[in-house]
Amino acid sequence: LNAAGRSFVAGFQGDGSLTANGDANQNYWPGINGNSSSGTANMIFGGSIGVTGAAGSGSMGNIGFAIVDSVSAGYNAGSGSTSPSFGGRGVR
Repeated sequence: LNAAGRSFVAGFQGDGSLTANGDANQNYWPGINGNSSSGTANMIFGGSIGVTGAAGSGSMGNIGFAIVDSVSAGYNAGSGSTSPSFGGRGVR
């Protein structure tokens, strides 16, 4: 992990409050205070900027996305097509 990713404190889920601009205000969250540098640790909420960057966040492979086969996705029975469809799934 980079410095920004290591600074996130597990278990901090936020209080549901947002800044006037609609940004999250949780201490040490990825991108707090506009941090967009992976080499800079995310800090305590500064009072106005909130989460506007994404330093320290990321993904592993295709987590959150799944290939859906043609049976579960449905297909046009009249076309005789059996090619798979792709779909996505949001995860928290």
